[in-house]
Amino acid sequence: MSEYRLDGTDLDDAAGRWRLTDVTTLPTLGAPRLSSVTVPGRNGVLPIAPTTVAPIEVTLGFMVTDAAASGQTGRRGLDENLRALYARLRRVGAMSDLVHYPAAGTPKRHAAVRVSASIEPKLYPAANVAEVKVVLEAPAGVWEDVDSTTSDAADLAGLDGGVMPITAPLVLAVPSADGSPLRVVDVVSATSLQWSGARVAGRTLLIDPANYRATWTNNGWSGGEDVSAGLSISSTPFAITPDVQGHHAVTVTGGTVQI
Repeated sequence: MSEYRLDGTDLDDAAGRWRLTDVTTLPTLGAPRLSSVTVPGRNGVLPIAPTTVAPIEVTLGFMVTDAAASGQTGRRGLDENLRALYARLRRVGAMSDLVHYPAAGTPKRHAAVRVSASIEPKLYPAANVAEVKVVLEAPAGVWEDVDSTTSDAADLAGLDGGVMPITAPLVLAVPSADGSPLRVVDVVSATSLQWSGARVAGRTLLIDPANYRATWTNNGWSGGEDVSAGLSISSTPFAITPDVQGHHAVTVTGGTVQI
């Protein structure tokens, strides 16, 4: 069993037709996109911190055998297996889902990927095997957890361990009964969201800042009555950003919050 799964299938073939090799790379961290602004009469460039990253790449190396599912072996079996591997990798019209799961007990992370280069197998005729290298690109530039995590806003330790801002969190809140605005501020980035309106007894407010949406729900994480008119978000979109130790923290006023 390999560390990678593509569209739900282990990349070490269960039938032994191909296996990942040591050419395969571990998940990478996208290069920061840097802005270089020069000012006449000033040395260097303006110290503008990066806020986004470039796409990332993962290289998959395969050793393909001639033990075909049809029972064919030799050069014919190898060709059959190469075509089967290409069909597995070259998805057309949609992105593929690549999951990295290095060991039991570690978080599963995934990214939407696409093949970014030609596939050029290297043939070893005497052994009827071939080496194949495939480069996958994740355009979003980040890996995301497969499984969702819920934490009280007062202690976000359950979110710790990442290095990139969480740009699409969901916020489930119970606004204060006194009608004061609900406000959530990220400690590191100072980005914020605020909702103003009348509290509805027995219901929770679900805020989806990435889609600028707020709804009243029956204590759930989906659906509900749209009340987005009361929502406002800082000019820099709300994100929960880890500090240099990888810890996340927000401050909350005007209610209680889960993230």
